[in-house]
Amino acid sequence: MAALDIPPGNIHSFLFPTTTSISPSRPRVPEDKPIFDLPSTGEVLTYGRLRSDTLSLAAGLHALLKNAPGHGDLGVSGTSTGPIVLLHFPNSLHYPVVLLGSLAAGCTVTLTNPILTPTEIAHIVGQTEPEVVFTQPGPQGQGVIEAAYEVLAKEGKRVQRANVFTVDIAAYPFTVSRGNMSNGSSWTGLMTHQNEAFVVTRMTSDEARSRTAIILWSSGTTGKSKGVLLSHRALVAHPIVLLAGNPSFKVNGEIWVGFAPFFHIFGLMNVCLFAPYLGAHVLLLPKFDFLTFLRLISTHRVTNLHIVPPIAVALAKSPLINEPWCDLSSAKTATCGGAPCGVEIIEEVRRRTGVVVTMGYGLSETGSVTSTPLAHWDLVEPHLGASGQPVPGMEIKIADESGRALKPGEVGEILCRAPFVMSGYVNNKEATAGALDQDGFVHTGDLGYLDKDNWLFIVDRLKEVIKYKGFQVSPAELDAIIGGLSSIADVGAASIYSDEQGTELPLAYVVPRSPALHSLLRQGAITADHTELINLANEVRKTVEEKCAHYKWLKGGIVFCEAVPRSASGKIVRRNLGEVKGVHVRCYPKEGVRARL
Repeated sequence: MAALDIPPGNIHSFLFPTTTSISPSRPRVPEDKPIFDLPSTGEVLTYGRLRSDTLSLAAGLHALLKNAPGHGDLGVSGTSTGPIVLLHFPNSLHYPVVLLGSLAAGCTVTLTNPILTPTEIAHIVGQTEPEVVFTQPGPQGQGVIEAAYEVLAKEGKRVQRANVFTVDIAAYPFTVSRGNMSNGSSWTGLMTHQNEAFVVTRMTSDEARSRTAIILWSSGTTGKSKGVLLSHRALVAHPIVLLAGNPSFKVNGEIWVGFAPFFHIFGLMNVCLFAPYLGAHVLLLPKFDFLTFLRLISTHRVTNLHIVPPIAVALAKSPLINEPWCDLSSAKTATCGGAPCGVEIIEEVRRRTGVVVTMGYGLSETGSVTSTPLAHWDLVEPHLGASGQPVPGMEIKIADESGRALKPGEVGEILCRAPFVMSGYVNNKEATAGALDQDGFVHTGDLGYLDKDNWLFIVDRLKEVIKYKGFQVSPAELDAIIGGLSSIADVGAASIYSDEQGTELPLAYVVPRSPALHSLLRQGAITADHTELINLANEVRKTVEEKCAHYKWLKGGIVFCEAVPRSASGKIVRRNLGEVKGVHVRCYPKEGVRARL
C-alpha cells in the first residue's frame, strides 16, 4: 500500500493555498468559481468570497480569543486544542464560513446537531466548555443554548458561559454590525477586521497531526454521545483520499446537492470540505424535501448525488420519478453512506433512473474507510452487496476475537488503520483504549469480510447502535431515559426495520411495574388497545420526545413484555430481544415495519 502524501498545515491553508504553495498535482480553483449556492434565494458563495470571508471571521475571532488558553489534550495524550468554538445551526451559506474561519483562527470546532434537546447539548457543552457558540436567534437556537446551561447549573456543574453569537441563516450576504462583539449579538460583529490582512499560523507535520481541528459526536453502546477528536492532518487527508479514490471526479466540473448535514462525518468530508478542494458547485438544501431534491437535479444538471438509504428507497419507489419534468440523466452515480442499502433497491434505482448507487463505509472515528469508484453499472453489478474497496491510505484487517487476522471470505470484526483516523474520545480514556489498539487500528464494532478482490462486505454489528436514516441512536441512552420512569420495571431498546422507509426504527421492550399489567402479560390476556397499556405507552413516548432529538423517538413502537433477556452478569442480551413475546403498541401508526434487530 503506497503511503499517502499529506502536506502539513492547517486545513484552511490547504484549501486556500497561496500561489507559491500550490502543489502542481492539486486542483486549481478559480476565484470566481461558485462553491456553495442557495437556490431558494439565488445567493452564491464563490471560492474567492469563501476565502475572504473566512479570513475576516478568523481575524475577529483571533482578536476576541487571543488570551484564551486552550483546553489541553481533552483527555487524549499527545493532542492539543485551541479555544473551542461550538456550531449549532443547520446547513447554510454561513456554515462553511464559520467552520473554516474558526479553524483558520486556530480554534478547535465542535459540531452539533441543531435539533438536539437542551439536555443533549448540555452534555456536549459540559464536556468541551466552549469559549464561543454560534447559533440561530430565537428559541430553537439561543433558547436551546440557554436551557443547556440551566441544565448544567441544576446538575451542579460549574461551566464558564460562552460568548454566544447568532447566525441568521436566511441572510447572506450580510450587513456587518461593526464593533459589536457582545454576548448575544450577531456573528457579523466579528467581521469588523475584514479589511485587515490575516495570516493563518503555519503548522509543522507534527503540529497538524496532534492539533485537534474538529470534534464530532458519535453515539455508541455506552449511553451518552462521545466526542471524536479529528486532527488537521485527518481533515487535510480526506479530500486527497476522495479524489485519489475516484479520479473520474471532474475538477471544477461537479454539481452536487448539499443536504447531508455538515455536522455529520458524511456531509462534512464528502461535501463541505471536499467541494472547495475540488471546485465543486454545491446546491444547498437546508431542509430535505424529495420533490425539491428532484427538481434541483433536473434543473441544474447535477452530476453526482450524495444520499442515504431512505432516499435510495424513494428513488426506487416514488411515482415522482415518472413525471415528465423529472430528468436525472445528468446524475450518473449516487454515493450512498450512513447505513447499508439493499441490493434490490440499488437494482431498482438503476432500472428506473439510470443512476448507479455506489456504496461506501465509514465512521466518525475513521472517516471514509471504503468507497466504490464512480463507475459504469457493468463494473458495479458483480460486487452488489459490497460496501466498496479500501480508500487510498486505508488498511483494513478482519480479525477474530483474539485479534488474529483472517483470510479472505472469513467473517470477523472490521479493524481500520490510516493516517486520518481519530485521535481518541473527549475525556474518555476507557472508550479510547477500547476503540484504538496499540497498533493504531480502530475497532469498528462491525462484522464483515474481505473477498479475494479486496471488496468489503458488512454482515452484522458487534455494536448495538441503532441507525435511523443515517443517524446513530444509542440503545443504552434510551434504556436510561425510559428506565428512569417509576412506572417501568425494566427496559431494553433495540430496532425494527422498515422496508417502506429503508431504515431501522428505534423500538423499546418494556416491562411494566404494575403487578396487574405484568400478570395480564404473563397470561397473554391483554391486547394493544388496553387502556392502561395505551396510557403507559403514551407516558413512555412523551418522555422520550421531551428528552431526545426526533431521530431517537420510538418510531418502531413499544413491546410490552414479561421480562427483558439479561445475561448472568445482568447485561441486556439485545440480540435476543427479537424473540421476546409481548404486546406491540405503535406510538406512530404510520411507520411501516418488519422485525429485524
